[in-house]
Amino acid sequence: MDSISLAGQLRMRGIPILGWITIGRCIRAFHDLGVCHPDLNAHNILLGESGQVFVLDFDRGRIRERGAWEKSVLARLQRSLLKIQRQRSGVNFGERDWEALMAGYEFETRDARRETR
Repeated sequence: MDSISLAGQLRMRGIPILGWITIGRCIRAFHDLGVCHPDLNAHNILLGESGQVFVLDFDRGRIRERGAWEKSVLARLQRSLLKIQRQRSGVNFGERDWEALMAGYEFETRDARRETR
């Protein structure tokens, strides 16, 4: 197995906290570059065997100035994760996982602030 979708991984065995942080950092890297993926969901985030994170399906994506759209993208992803959790018993996703993703996402913000001082 080379890679698996985030949705598939959740259905199989869950994601370690470090994995959630890595996903958050990846999303933030895209946002820092102005890459808007309006349909970011658990099916178009791919996880590699070595911990890599890949984002797929950019057909509606575009480059934008940073702004409120970033929160919308994150909310879309969270809804997708919660939907998977509701649809299948035993899916290991909860508040702690989302907080880890957001910690990874916010980590980039702190780094960027330090560089601009």
